[in-house]
Amino acid sequence: MATTGTPPVHSTIDGVMFTLTRQQHPNPQGVVIDHVHLEREGLGAGGHWVSLAGRLLQQHWRRHPLGRGERRSGAAVICGGRVRLFTDEPTFRQPVALPFYHLNEAEWPAVDGMAPPLPVLLAFQEHLMKPGTGLTEERL
Repeated sequence: MATTGTPPVHSTIDGVMFTLTRQQHPNPQGVVIDHVHLEREGLGAGGHWVSLAGRLLQQHWRRHPLGRGERRSGAAVICGGRVRLFTDEPTFRQPVALPFYHLNEAEWPAVDGMAPPLPVLLAFQEHLMKPGTGLTEERL
């Protein structure tokens, strides 16, 4: 599946360098998947990259909302050979980065340093093609 994307953006958050690329997937559902590569340097001994990734995505989605023809966004965050997937589930019109689970797993090895295994990626894309429900009081 061919994708179109934006040039990579290099920046830092909390002293951690990252590269972010937005890709528009060619389908009628208007799915956008951001790819974020976090550098392990700067994470410190604990290396709490998952919560950092969530904050980074929420900031990014707030600053760069979906454009014309884009209806749903998600992200693949890669750090140290591992990848986690997140979906944007807006709550009260504010982005909320929620982890994506597939077969009770939330983290996978990064294939070629870029993506989760193909079955996981396909399940993620299928999930993003469904309309977003957002968070409701019952789900909070």
